[in-house]
Amino acid sequence: MNETNFNTVSIGQVKKVVIFFTIAIGASFLLWLILGFRINVPQNKILVLTKLFGTSPKQGSIVSLNSSQKGIQYDVKSEGWHWYSSFIWKREIYPATIIEAKELGVLIRQYGEPLENGKVLASPLDLNVAKETDTRGIVAEVLKPGKYNINPYAYKIVKFPVSEVPAGHVGIIIDKTGNDHSGFNYLASIGQKGIRKETKSPGTYYINPFVNKVIPYNIRVQKTDFDGYKAISFMSYDSYEIKLTATVEWRVDKSRASEVYARIGSLKDIENKIIIPFARSYCRIIGAKSLAREYISGDARQSIQVKFKEMLKEKSGEHGILISSVLIKKIVPPLVLREVINKRGLEKETREKLLKDIEKVKSDAQVAKRREEIKKSQARVEEIILKRNLLTKVKGDRTIALKRSNKNLAIARVDIKTAAVEKQTIIAKGEADLISEFNKKRAEAEALRMEISSFGSGKEFAKFKFNKKIDIQKVFTNDDSPIAMMLNQFGMPSKENGVK
Repeated sequence: MNETNFNTVSIGQVKKVVIFFTIAIGASFLLWLILGFRINVPQNKILVLTKLFGTSPKQGSIVSLNSSQKGIQYDVKSEGWHWYSSFIWKREIYPATIIEAKELGVLIRQYGEPLENGKVLASPLDLNVAKETDTRGIVAEVLKPGKYNINPYAYKIVKFPVSEVPAGHVGIIIDKTGNDHSGFNYLASIGQKGIRKETKSPGTYYINPFVNKVIPYNIRVQKTDFDGYKAISFMSYDSYEIKLTATVEWRVDKSRASEVYARIGSLKDIENKIIIPFARSYCRIIGAKSLAREYISGDARQSIQVKFKEMLKEKSGEHGILISSVLIKKIVPPLVLREVINKRGLEKETREKLLKDIEKVKSDAQVAKRREEIKKSQARVEEIILKRNLLTKVKGDRTIALKRSNKNLAIARVDIKTAAVEKQTIIAKGEADLISEFNKKRAEAEALRMEISSFGSGKEFAKFKFNKKIDIQKVFTNDDSPIAMMLNQFGMPSKENGVK
């Protein structure tokens, strides 16, 4: 008995030990599987894998071009759970490439063959696959705003702001790659370095800054003032110094913006190299053809302004500059002529003032006369209007009274006709009622006559009616009848007293 219990207990303990070790081994294996195989890639991160076993990649290659080679794998894994054994793979987590708005990304390939002599750009971009023919260097294609899972060992990302051309501007394109252009051309042809002839319209452009450069160039109207120390001075035909203040409005010809930028430069360069020198030169040329006294009158000022604009417009247009307007604000003659001008000006002003006063008196008299005529005309018009209004009112009142009388007459006629119709209706109704009542009574009399004739005489008929009304059987068989009650008063026995 004791031996049997001992064996039973020993077998039960062995089973428990086996189950315990099985669970422990399974838990250890599961823990090893989770820690050794599973890896969690957080949001906006990527997983870069390095294979520890396999065939060797090409010498000098940074990344493996296929999965059978050991080393850094070109393909990366996005966010989420992935199962790769740490005994076979080296696992690294890097941030994903995020290009924000108003940015672009330039890729620099770090694997592949070196560039040939004279070349600047690497082979075209294909992020999905790495090729043996890929070359190292700057890739022409750029990354626009968004998120990209790019292997940091394969590509280096450099971020740049986008190229923007505001309204009222054009974008001057400068090519940084290609052959050097020769000759006297300011603009580069296709495939050459330098400034292109075509331009960019206002907008946002994703352009690789290592390949091209876009420079916003203002083509709106500019203003150059010749005031103060910038005032233009020249000698008149009779050797008097004349000073002139003016304003010139100009702009760059849109179709020749690239040429202007290449030949002259910025807007400040245009003003200093074209507008100011040309304006001073042409003012001196035109001004030297007139006497100093001719600048006193307004005719000479207008004449010089027209000629000045024509010459400046013609010569500036040859350089791609369009003249919008030229305004001569003031012409200052020499002091000697100024005193004479002032004296003559006062005499002229006094004479003009007297003439104006005379004209004003004449004008006031004419105005007063005209006002009087207007008042008389208004009075006549008002009188005519009043007469017409009174006549119209009288005619209107008469028309209204006549219409009202005609209306009342028509109503009276309608009432008379209505009364006549009602009278005929009442008479017809009375006659109909009288005939109906007469026929009714005659029918009743005829029925009575026929009923009496059926009894033979009126006496028999009266007797029948009397008996029918009194109903003798009910009178003497009913104690509640009026005759029975009357007989009870005289002591006649009733059914209740036993009399039958």
